[in-house]
Amino acid sequence: MAPRFPIERCCCNPERARIQLACDDDRRLACAMRQLGVVARTDPQQAAAFLQPLFSPFAADMLLQACRSLGLVDVWISCAARYCAARPTRDERRNFFGYIRWHVDDAEYALLTERHAAEWHRLRAGRATETK
Repeated sequence: MAPRFPIERCCCNPERARIQLACDDDRRLACAMRQLGVVARTDPQQAAAFLQPLFSPFAADMLLQACRSLGLVDVWISCAARYCAARPTRDERRNFFGYIRWHVDDAEYALLTERHAAEWHRLRAGRATETK
């Protein structure tokens, strides 16, 4: 199981968090991406599990930029598709795609839309079987 980034803490450093010192978002993102790099090197199969929860506290384009530098764009695309598919409304999903379109090339966008469609159907199929 991939280590989790301590999103709920004001700082990812336990000693700073213990005395309630906060980090700004840029420092928290840097810590998260440093830890993602370690996970990707030591246990690449867990990179997506580590990255997925980071879509809530951090902007998708910032995560993409960091993942580009780590060579993890494919992992980002899978996680972004899952994150977007889980958005409860069509408007939220459209806004996500409209926002992220400026940050990806055509091939990445095509892959993102393909994975998003598959993930959206997977999530909705799970809900349909739960109600029966």
